[in-house]
Amino acid sequence: IPGILDLKNLLLWRNSRKTLIVFTGILLLLLDVMVHSVISVISMVGITVLIAAIGHRLLVQFWSIWKKDENKDQILRFYPHPKIEIPREETLYLAGKAVSHINLILNRMIELLLVEKWEDSLKFLVLLCGINLLGDCFNGLTLLIFGMCICCLTLLYL
Repeated sequence: IPGILDLKNLLLWRNSRKTLIVFTGILLLLLDVMVHSVISVISMVGITVLIAAIGHRLLVQFWSIWKKDENKDQILRFYPHPKIEIPREETLYLAGKAVSHINLILNRMIELLLVEKWEDSLKFLVLLCGINLLGDCFNGLTLLIFGMCICCLTLLYL
């Protein structure tokens, strides 16, 4: 199994550069979770990835304008457009219709992170910033309790 062999090689430090990058990332993530809430950490990772993608997209557009390239599809050439699909045969016993929803969500996230539509990606960036501010104010468990109370109140009044 390739995943287990990669993990074994990672734990045995066979490729020291790769292991150092992975373990440093995990250590920084754990230190960040100690200081900030999990919600803030997840939203900041999303903000960082989205800002890097927007910066890369702007750089590619700048280079195409600077070189006066008339081919507008050149930008799409830099972005492979992977479609994520979970095989239905293996997941029928877990969830029937959930597979199509997961595929839609993952493909939509790829569209947002690859900045296919500027306004959608910028709206997502604003949403992540709002979640980050919310995570700085409240603990994740507190937000779950608030959500549960809101759900119970709405069900009570329906």
